[in-house]
Amino acid sequence: PDSSRLARDQEEALDKLVHAANKGEEEKVEELSKDILNNQKKLADALLKEARETDDPFRKRQILGGLDELDELIPEQLELANKVA
Repeated sequence: PDSSRLARDQEEALDKLVHAANKGEEEKVEELSKDILNNQKKLADALLKEARETDDPFRKRQILGGLDELDELIPEQLELANKVA
């Protein structure tokens, strides 16, 4: 599904963010942060659609729980990266 591709893209962007932060590349961190926030919105939309379309209550809870976790962790990761850079 689309959410799998978006999740992989988000993972790659987060890896790049960590490397840029560790190198002190402030502009790159800022650019990647914007990309990550944009990706997060797309991923959230795709996951919410997937949750609405599934009939499996366990899968629905998994999807929504994972989305909640991402919504909590992504801003923390961005804040830390900006502090390090």
